[in-house]
Amino acid sequence: MQTVWKYELFHCRNILSLPKGAKSLSVHSQGDNKMYLWAMADPEHPTEPRKFMVIPTGGEVPPDGQYIGTIYLDSGRFVFHVFEFGFLDKP
Repeated sequence: MQTVWKYELFHCRNILSLPKGAKSLSVHSQGDNKMYLWAMADPEHPTEPRKFMVIPTGGEVPPDGQYIGTIYLDSGRFVFHVFEFGFLDKP
């Protein structure tokens, strides 16, 4: 069964443990001025680490990132863009 889950994001690099096959739906701030990612997933699936980056406007975007969305904080005073870089590389 697919359900929607919320994950908090932080500035720069984020490693999130999402159920296998999870689909990133959107990113937004919420009343507490924190950044969040919403993803649709089957909670019965095992989790896997996935890389996300939160980059300010004007910041450098590493290659191969998939744009997820833009987040406005403090009534638009701060603007961040979220990219997904897939799965963690195996050491």
